[in-house]
Amino acid sequence: MYQAILTRRYLLRKIIPLLAMLSVALCTAMVIIVVSVMTGFLDMVTQAGRKLIGDVAIDRQVTGFPYYEEVLAELRGLDAVAAASPMIEAYGLLKMPYNQISQVQVFGIEADSYDAVTGYASTIYWRPLTGEDTSRRRFPASDLRREDWQADPQDDDLKARLNAAFFDPQYEQFGPLGPAGLRNHTSDWLDPDRPEAPLLERLAQAGRTLRTPGGSPAAVLGMRVSIGNERVASRSYTFQDTWFMPTREVTLTVLPITDDGGVRQPESRILPVANEFVVERYDVDSAYVFVPFAILQRMLGMHPVQEVSETETDEFGTPLPTGRMIPGRATRLVIKAAPGVTPAQLKDHAAAAWQRVHDRHLGEMPPVSRVQIRTWEEQIALYIGAVQKETALVTTLFAIISLVSVILVLAIFWTVVQQKTRDVGILRAVGASRAGIAWLFLRYGVILGILGVILGSMLAHLIVWNINPIHEWLGEKFGLVIWDPKIYIFDEVPNHVPPQLALVVMAGGVVFAVLGALIPALRAAWIDPVSALRYE
Repeated sequence: MYQAILTRRYLLRKIIPLLAMLSVALCTAMVIIVVSVMTGFLDMVTQAGRKLIGDVAIDRQVTGFPYYEEVLAELRGLDAVAAASPMIEAYGLLKMPYNQISQVQVFGIEADSYDAVTGYASTIYWRPLTGEDTSRRRFPASDLRREDWQADPQDDDLKARLNAAFFDPQYEQFGPLGPAGLRNHTSDWLDPDRPEAPLLERLAQAGRTLRTPGGSPAAVLGMRVSIGNERVASRSYTFQDTWFMPTREVTLTVLPITDDGGVRQPESRILPVANEFVVERYDVDSAYVFVPFAILQRMLGMHPVQEVSETETDEFGTPLPTGRMIPGRATRLVIKAAPGVTPAQLKDHAAAAWQRVHDRHLGEMPPVSRVQIRTWEEQIALYIGAVQKETALVTTLFAIISLVSVILVLAIFWTVVQQKTRDVGILRAVGASRAGIAWLFLRYGVILGILGVILGSMLAHLIVWNINPIHEWLGEKFGLVIWDPKIYIFDEVPNHVPPQLALVVMAGGVVFAVLGALIPALRAAWIDPVSALRYE
């Protein structure tokens, strides 16, 4: 009974113990914030790493491999495979309309099958936003994709820049930005079936198919490839000046590599930009370019060709075709697992399918040992492993730093015990046991710890939930950029507090408070009553 009365009295009337509670609160908040950001970063890296790579991939970089159509046919015939698609990957140079040349990673894809494996179409940026999109996130009123923007434009400056971006003197002037949508009057961007279709709908379809409405092959760029794009809010971009990239043209240059590792003359091609995509990974959004599979295959000299014999010539000495077709090549096959099939199981099925095709073309296809067949986890293992180690290291360091709360609680409770020596003596004199005295101070430590971790948890949640506005405010006021997307890949700081981890940290805070109170409590329990009553 007396423990509760004295605990309440000490808690409400003394300021020094509140400092112990504050130390526990601050240490708890610090650890929860760090753990939330680091684990959130790891989750974001894992989720983003899965995008656009499928569940399993078969890779042979640079030179690629033949008979990929047969491997695809084998894979698509398996119950374990939901979808499969060929790809070609290469490095290239991209000349932008404003005469800047950027180094990019170019991916040749078959749009429909690639979307079936990776959900590529969902990353297309310039498309009309649905009510569901706008209900999940706040988008600026000036966002070109909003349905209400075209019906009732809110930003006159953006409207003027958009008109300027689409206006070309050699074509008639563009129509009004009304509910019917923006209209590009170049013949290649008119939809013959729906000439009045809003531009965003046409751009979305062009991005999904990698072809303009007129049927021309087109490229889709990462949103940050163009320096004209500016991020104005979470997952929302606008374009600077007049550089709205869709419907513009870029020049792509690649260096063809022969199947034996030789180098040919560089190949260049002018392609219209169908759309742009966003996966919220800086390294992808700033460097990836998608083009039709057949276009990149031909530019790299990996398309099927008829073999020419040097021994058989016509009357003028020109080598004659022998009739045998050299098969085309791909550098990667991406595969999606059927429901209930794990990536590891799918990997085994992919290896078996490859082996069957290899056995039919001995000497022409590399064996399984010379290609990489990896699950999505294995493809990003090195990257994820580094982030996991960094997360563990930072969390451990801050957990060690939080041990300072134990020292502070110990020092403060030691002072409290010293101040209350006469009270302890009186309690012992009237019959209080040593265990009762020890429990008095331990109970005090428990209550201060509980109150401290609750306060610290509230503070941590408040900061983490508002960490992006706080970061933006620091940047605007002081030019302080802590979370640079060029380093951390993502535009946003993780802002979710995992409940389980928060509870673990809070429990640890209470334990630390009790440990800090333990030694002073034992000291108080062993104070001699007579000496305590004489204490000045």
